[in-house]
Amino acid sequence: MNWSQLLRNLKSDDVTERYRAANLLEGAPKTLEVLEGLAHALADDGFYETPGDYDAPPFHYAVARAATDALKCPEAAQVRELVTEIAARSDTAAFYAPEVLAFCGELAALEPALTDPRKDVREQAVRALKPMAGRAGAPAVLRALLVALTDDPVTWVAVNELQYFLPQHPELHPEAPDLVPRLVERLHREPGACTFFRAAAFLYGPEVHRAWVELALKGSHCAAEQLLSRTLAPDEQARLAAEAPLTNKEVLLLLGALGVPEAVPRLLPLLDDPKLREFALGAILRTPGGPRQVRDRLVTFFLELADRRAGIVQKHPDPAALAAEVLPTIRPRLPGDRDRRRDAWQMLRALGPLAASEAPAVLPYVRLGHEYADRFLALDTLLALGPELPESQDALVKLLDDFELAHYALQKVIELGPRAAALRPYLEVLALESKRHGDLIAEALRSVGPGVV
Repeated sequence: MNWSQLLRNLKSDDVTERYRAANLLEGAPKTLEVLEGLAHALADDGFYETPGDYDAPPFHYAVARAATDALKCPEAAQVRELVTEIAARSDTAAFYAPEVLAFCGELAALEPALTDPRKDVREQAVRALKPMAGRAGAPAVLRALLVALTDDPVTWVAVNELQYFLPQHPELHPEAPDLVPRLVERLHREPGACTFFRAAAFLYGPEVHRAWVELALKGSHCAAEQLLSRTLAPDEQARLAAEAPLTNKEVLLLLGALGVPEAVPRLLPLLDDPKLREFALGAILRTPGGPRQVRDRLVTFFLELADRRAGIVQKHPDPAALAAEVLPTIRPRLPGDRDRRRDAWQMLRALGPLAASEAPAVLPYVRLGHEYADRFLALDTLLALGPELPESQDALVKLLDDFELAHYALQKVIELGPRAAALRPYLEVLALESKRHGDLIAEALRSVGPGVV
């Protein structure tokens, strides 16, 4: 390979030649001449274009990107000052330079980019920190990422980087008391910016906790969201139950998690608010004594609020009475159009064994001739009503015998385990005759156990 010619091609008027040269120089010996030529190519604004497939738009390959990839090597330290100088006068070079400087091994190499006035340059610098842990040391990288949390425009990048960095270094414990006041001040300044709250969570402590409680008491949905995973003192719980503005779902979810009975009278009027009633009901159901205060409305809510049905059945003072009231409304929907039918099945799944009497009406939809989705949902519904029901066993056999859907049925058998022991003889025959799903059939046999003796 003629490396000298490729270096000359980096200065060609033809962008295709420049891109190919930068791309090929990745394999060149990293002499000072090659490194300097690639460093100057970081400022190249050109794009090599190739046609897209069929009617897709064309593909663009940046010359500067190819030069960056070629410079990702320890030898890049020899042109560190040159790269920094070029980045100072070229936006394109400034964008790519942090990736190169990260290979210089010292965080000092990235400091100019981390404090650059251009937001996108700082973002790139933050992204370049994580790979430096092996050379610069994980504690130093952690500190730099924590500092980046306080930089408003790039906080979201630092949050994302820390979410991946910390699990890779469980020995590290974020501590930066000097940064906490800046983070807390920003929470009060921007109570609706949830990224800032997630940033503060990395340095969680008494000061951050107090700020979250204060802001939740003012209705901050971001603060309420963070407090869901924290332990609150009894006095804090009482204050939130009595004072927090009930204006968003996060505050209502928090009140439900706290389960303070004194909050229920404040929640009851929200049951008539179409936007918040679902979340208000969820909070009431999770609060001791709450379900009894809304018992007379639970049938209506069961029929109307799909996401609350399981909770209503679980928390109802008399689930059997609830089933007796709603089943006459559900039955006419079973043979209806697809949407009504599937909604009715969802109600049956929420009721579980309390609705076992409806299994014969569901079984026909497992058979051939119905949409795959209907057959899956019908099986799921029957298993929710009771896997031991004859209709459930029949449904499993029908799908196990289906060339296309046996995979799904086998997964259900594995989930059921010994509760599907009656199917073992069928599975044994299937293991001998089927040419597909051998591993799944073997796992299903192990799962169900020895069968019925």
